[in-house]
Amino acid sequence: MAIAGNKIVTENFWEKSQQSDSVKIAQLLLNLKEIDWLSTGDLKYLQGAAGSKVLANDILNCLKLS
Repeated sequence: MAIAGNKIVTENFWEKSQQSDSVKIAQLLLNLKEIDWLSTGDLKYLQGAAGSKVLANDILNCLKLS
């Protein structure tokens, strides 16, 4: 979640005002309820740094598709 959150905040940051676009971020976060968090769902826990990156990419893909 930290990797995905970092990417979301970074992509929705306004350099000019040094603030994040909280409206856009809130809209993306509302899509989290659409994700199947069960261990038998599409997002399965993977061990290690590589697994964390794969899971973060899966979460980001789900948020962008919703």
